[in-house]
Amino acid sequence: MIDHKIAIVGVGYLSSNGSGKEVFFDKINNKKETTKIEAYDPDEYMVKRGQRYFSDATKMFCNLSFQCINQNEINKTIELNKNKVGLYDGTELSNIYEGFIFDLSAKHDGPDLVSPMSTPNTIANAAASQMAIQSKITGPNFSINGGMCASLQALDVASLHLTDSIVDCAIVCSTETTSKYHQAIRDGENRNSNLPQSNEYGVSVALQRVETAKENKQEIYGVILGIISGQAYEGQLNENLMTSLIKELLLLNGFQISEIDMIMIGAGGHNINGELLEKEIINTLGEPSKIFFPEITYGNGDNAGGLASILYTIGLFNNDLDEAKGLFNQGTINKEGLTIKPKNVIVATIDKTGYSVITLLKKHI
Repeated sequence: MIDHKIAIVGVGYLSSNGSGKEVFFDKINNKKETTKIEAYDPDEYMVKRGQRYFSDATKMFCNLSFQCINQNEINKTIELNKNKVGLYDGTELSNIYEGFIFDLSAKHDGPDLVSPMSTPNTIANAAASQMAIQSKITGPNFSINGGMCASLQALDVASLHLTDSIVDCAIVCSTETTSKYHQAIRDGENRNSNLPQSNEYGVSVALQRVETAKENKQEIYGVILGIISGQAYEGQLNENLMTSLIKELLLLNGFQISEIDMIMIGAGGHNINGELLEKEIINTLGEPSKIFFPEITYGNGDNAGGLASILYTIGLFNNDLDEAKGLFNQGTINKEGLTIKPKNVIVATIDKTGYSVITLLKKHI
């Protein structure tokens, strides 16, 4: 039987602490802080010419993509057929700073005096398009503007393209950049949360069909069994929606809630009441499940939290992380860790409009 489940065959991470998945695991294990990034391409993957005109998010996206490509000889697979490789950017507001600067310059000096080199930074798909130029990848090129759910939405689109054989390899990235404009938007949302705010970071994953990864004898960090999404109807609570989606996803994949080792609220934790979600899961599915808010470790941001939780889960799968932090218990989010060796994990994201994306991950054995 052909297995059309999706294998994660590469991962990348970038923050002020450095690049690579080991940096992320070290941050979680040792509670290291991050600040604004100084070098957005510390590995110098990109062609230096023209970089001064690229946005920070574009440089970060390219670095993260190249991190994935250079793992497990994925670069050899890409070289064979570049039109069967897709690039997917799950990032909201990535170029908002550059967009404001462009508009302010046009307003102050006039549109004729705005540098044409700044124009690409006002285009939503700038990051993925620049990566296509840098890598000569000619397959599908997508940017998903979906707020807190953007990174998992991009993962969903990439998984669909792999399942339908539109692509043989997919690179999915999501980045968090910061500026006074990003902060103004966060303040305007009136996020009611004790979760710390996110600093700059980015996460990437490389995907292939399981059978392809096995044929190429590549390391598989984890397997995506299914992704489902939904929108809360008027009057429906976010916790009720998320529980309904979890129930349907488990049913579609033949799982019981008792087989799920943990549920990670990867992004949008401020839109969920942990106590109410716990009650909904017990009332609807019959049993409790450990609920984690990993944003306690990497911060409450705008879009990249979903992929950060994927990387967090991979670390737990492969014993790169000592414990899971951010367990919801007795009405509070516990900052201390809990030793857990999961085999099946749900990663969920939800935005302020009541839209949610739920992903089921399985440890590859």
